[in-house]
Amino acid sequence: MHSEEERIMPLLNLPAELLVHITTFATHTDLENLCLSCRTLYEVGKETLVRHRAYKRRWRYFRLEDRRRTVEESDEDSEGGDDETEDGGDDADDDSESEDISSQQAPDSIFHLLAAIEKDSTVASYVDTLDLWTDDQRFRHSVPVSRATREAIKRLVARSAFTWPVDLSDQIDAFHQTDEMTGADGSTGMLITLLLSLLPNIRVLGLPWIWWDIMGSWRDEAPAGLEILEAVITRAKETTDAPLSKLRTLLPYASIIFDSDNSLFELSPFFNLKNLHELYASNMQAENGEECMMPITFHWPQEVEMCCLRKIELIGCSIDAPGIEELVSHTPLLEHFAYSHTTKRSEVGHGWNPGEFVAVIGAYCGNTLTFLAITIQDLADRPENGVASMHEFTALIEAELDIDLFDGPPIWSGRTRREDGGDWDRSYLEALVGMMPPSVEKIKLWVNVQHNVALYGRVTKGASSRTVLGRLLSGLEDMDTSAAPFDLTITSDLAPKYWRTVLKVLDCLGVRDYPRWVGKNETGRKPEWEEKFVERFGHMPTPIWPSDFHSPRKLSICTRTDLRHLGEFYSMRPDETTPLFALPQLKELNLSFLGYLDGDGEDFGPEPGSYGVEKLRLSSR
Repeated sequence: MHSEEERIMPLLNLPAELLVHITTFATHTDLENLCLSCRTLYEVGKETLVRHRAYKRRWRYFRLEDRRRTVEESDEDSEGGDDETEDGGDDADDDSESEDISSQQAPDSIFHLLAAIEKDSTVASYVDTLDLWTDDQRFRHSVPVSRATREAIKRLVARSAFTWPVDLSDQIDAFHQTDEMTGADGSTGMLITLLLSLLPNIRVLGLPWIWWDIMGSWRDEAPAGLEILEAVITRAKETTDAPLSKLRTLLPYASIIFDSDNSLFELSPFFNLKNLHELYASNMQAENGEECMMPITFHWPQEVEMCCLRKIELIGCSIDAPGIEELVSHTPLLEHFAYSHTTKRSEVGHGWNPGEFVAVIGAYCGNTLTFLAITIQDLADRPENGVASMHEFTALIEAELDIDLFDGPPIWSGRTRREDGGDWDRSYLEALVGMMPPSVEKIKLWVNVQHNVALYGRVTKGASSRTVLGRLLSGLEDMDTSAAPFDLTITSDLAPKYWRTVLKVLDCLGVRDYPRWVGKNETGRKPEWEEKFVERFGHMPTPIWPSDFHSPRKLSICTRTDLRHLGEFYSMRPDETTPLFALPQLKELNLSFLGYLDGDGEDFGPEPGSYGVEKLRLSSR
């Protein structure tokens, strides 16, 4: 084996002019190692190295907003960032020389990134993280683009069109004739697909909010952008240097709303990538059950046998058991699965079945999952079946579960809550210690009074064992907590009076030396895994419930939901009868509808002056 020095030394016999060309054309991943291998090469390639470091600072993490940081960035910060001081004092000169480039403000949109790639194609190879999600309304509609940028993008589109597998001549002609590039039209969808087809080293991808429209899951025919993307992904499977071949992580991009059209179908093309290991998504739907009245279905792509996902986190989603089966039956390597359920429009009229949902996951991934979290953000109806056993999860180490998952007759009983007239025999329910597999070391049980206050009932010595909570904890009084098979933590957003009710259950059971219990003041309003999700990716906008407000005087809402139903929709949370318009201090309400506003808007909300609202403004975008 030759040492690094033996491989480099023959280069030093070459003329300096030729060495300059070699460093200029070196790939950005090898450039620093090459230039730092000896002082001669460093001096020859100094100018190229300065440009390389400036490009890396500017283009490595490209996002429309800085509020979301990846784990990789955080790790680099803790380790001191990029290794930009490997050669001692000379680096101070390098930094000063590149300051005018690296200190420039980050580009405002994908148009600027595409223009930069058209000017220098090496820019594309520097992009490691591309996050196109934004909550800024400026990027959701019209983005000002200079004529020079517009012409550069048109040249790039014209060159790239020769490599696309579909004929887009009509779209390209229309695109070339436009004088405006907007954030929500078809041309931008084509440009986003074009951008993805140019990035060979991207590892982390955050899709734009209009991805649901670009994918066209609601169309009768597949959009051209989907055909291009599928061709790019097919090529990425064949070679490690192809665009998207290194993609490892997908970030969430959809706002969590009731009136939703997002589907797991939107992400399905990426499941064919062999390096895709992590999926973080929000607001996804996959309702394949026959009882759905307005289903948004998901079917696994036929051209993909299995995917390599090892970690999946789905927040604010509505997925039934047949829908989740389509996903987890093709993820044989899955080790980490987290899911929070939120009722969507398509789910109205039938209940969610957590018993079947958990059973499906256990059947396909029980021998690989080490972490499982299933929580509930909002549930319109009681569960049809509850979780009765988790012994299928033979590798499970840590679980975070919502107490409402257990509030229903077990599947093996052959009954559903609907068949039992809304109630069920709680004698079916086993104690938590008997449901868990022996591998479990830590359990967090999430208690949310907003879901179902009646679940806890009026606790007395005679009735406590008949409550769900009482039966779940019925084995704790006989458990030696110093040698407990698992560490049980109860987390909650309960108000103090309800938290006292929970503690009273323990007293009624005679439990004194119980495991750790955490109250509202220590945990906030979300389960732990959801808190970490928000901390990492930022707050995905969610439905605005009156109880979450501190009496704002002015409120502006932009939604796809029909404004005529806002008053009803935003008071759907159980035990909330106050409509949105009746917030105590609310004086000004601005409602914007992402679509078309028919008529003069007279039926879209309250009359000015009602509920104390003095000023009402309606608009459509």
